[in-house]
Amino acid sequence: MKKSNLRYYIVSLLAVFVIALVGSCEESRHKRESSLIEYSASFARDVLSDRSAELHLDSLRQYVGKNDSIVYAGLAGFAVGMMERSEPGNAYRYLRQAVDMLGEDPKSEVGRKFKARCYLLLGAASDDVGMRSLCMDYNRKGLALCEKYGYEDLKAEFLNNIGVCYTRNSQYDKSREYFERSLALNKWYGDSYNMFVNYSNLSDAEVKSGNLDRALEEALRGIQCLDQDKYPEFYYSMQSVLGNLYTLKNDYPLAQTFLNSAFIHQKRLKSRSDLVETCLYLIDLYDKTDSNDSIAKYAREAQRLITQLGNPDLQDRLLDKEAALAAKEGQYKLAYDLSQRVIVKKDSLYVAENQARLEQAHDMYNAERQAQKRYQGIAGWDPVTVFFTMGGFALVVVGLLVWILLLYSKRKKIVQAKIEADAEVSRMNRERLDDELRKGEENRRNLDQYQRELTTVALEKIREAEQVRDVLQDVRKLESETSSRNSELKNTLRSVIGKLVSLNKEAGWDEFRLYFEKVHPVFYSNLLAKFPDLTAKDRRLCGLISLGLTTKEIATITYREPRSVESSRLRLRKKLGIDSDVSLEDFLKSFS
Repeated sequence: MKKSNLRYYIVSLLAVFVIALVGSCEESRHKRESSLIEYSASFARDVLSDRSAELHLDSLRQYVGKNDSIVYAGLAGFAVGMMERSEPGNAYRYLRQAVDMLGEDPKSEVGRKFKARCYLLLGAASDDVGMRSLCMDYNRKGLALCEKYGYEDLKAEFLNNIGVCYTRNSQYDKSREYFERSLALNKWYGDSYNMFVNYSNLSDAEVKSGNLDRALEEALRGIQCLDQDKYPEFYYSMQSVLGNLYTLKNDYPLAQTFLNSAFIHQKRLKSRSDLVETCLYLIDLYDKTDSNDSIAKYAREAQRLITQLGNPDLQDRLLDKEAALAAKEGQYKLAYDLSQRVIVKKDSLYVAENQARLEQAHDMYNAERQAQKRYQGIAGWDPVTVFFTMGGFALVVVGLLVWILLLYSKRKKIVQAKIEADAEVSRMNRERLDDELRKGEENRRNLDQYQRELTTVALEKIREAEQVRDVLQDVRKLESETSSRNSELKNTLRSVIGKLVSLNKEAGWDEFRLYFEKVHPVFYSNLLAKFPDLTAKDRRLCGLISLGLTTKEIATITYREPRSVESSRLRLRKKLGIDSDVSLEDFLKSFS
């Protein structure tokens, strides 16, 4: 048999094997999806007793092998629904089993993303029942999966959640690190809402670490990320937080501005929970400013909203504040009674909450043990079977590698030539870019020099015009003092006066404006559009000030006293309506 025929048969055999292997993988993937749907539907039926969810999950079978995105979106929605209904224990049991069924490496892209989202929800479920170490573990597993496959959008969420875990553990330096990494990714993707979440969490960490200035700075950055029309509830909730921060910094006017704005808009939006928070912040503000009427007003409003909401936590916070206010006013009996009511309610709620969390944690612990047992079952496999299975797999891999090497050996030179050509194109592009940057820098320097020369020439023209005006004044004085009997001299002086008047006629200032507008072409048009009543002298003074000239320099150029120039500046400031703490030069430069 010829060597070429042998190679043909080997390649054909390997091709058939690869096709069969791919088909087997596809079939395995479809079976995994069908198993996940079956498990989910049985969970909805047997654990949740939710018939509608069961029917919806059963309907996903029609998309297996056709549209993986719909399948995994439906499964993710089922898990999110349990979290939204405050069923973290059930969500944890479901998600833990789903992750095991997906295996170490789901074969499809949407399967891997679903696994990452499962880790995200597992972390949230663990956090809800107070199992903070498990919360951190699942978020770290999700982060590792995102880094492995490059899911940068989900990576930002995991980084943010890990930062929250560190904040709760009072590890503020670590929390800042993770929040800032998440923020960098969200900035890259332009995700303004999650940027707001990052800034909000950074502000919270700074408050807890005692750095109110940094907390305020982060909160202000956060509110700037939000679209007021798209996320009004979050926007005004952050306004309320900002008002509380200003209260803590004893900046009461700003605190009142933010809190009043939040109160008005939250009342319009009927955001009752947020409105209660704002009322409590307003009570703190007016407590510090001793405004008892306002305290009573917002305490009544908070009580009315809490009654509607039936929220015991908010009720306890209001009672705490009322007790503190009563003690401050010397009503110690009332303060004691209010404090006792809070203590009794908190004790009963604490017992009930802990009992619920203990039951949920017990369920999660059992689910974790079952998962560990499944992993430990691997240890019971037959070593001989494992050895031969892995050996056969290794042989298949080697065969595939040989086939790939044979297939691409002839293209090696072409690929290398293409790489070299691409490298040469890249080098030429870099050189062209460097040359353009160099020319751009040179043009900028030339433009700066041109601008300086134009300004210098213009100022010299002004100086010459002022000198001509002074000479004209002196000649006129001489002419008036000359006797009428000396008619020849008087006529000569009048001729000189006429020439000087013709020469002057504001030519210096006109030339100044001509040169000035070459450097700043839109300055005067913008200035006159906003202030059309400015006189010619006002406009000249505006141009000189915008060039950065001092009062003394302007006085020298215009042959006036510095005190006179300063008076002109004050009159100009009044005409422009500028406060004394605003720089006149910076204001005028804004028209350039």
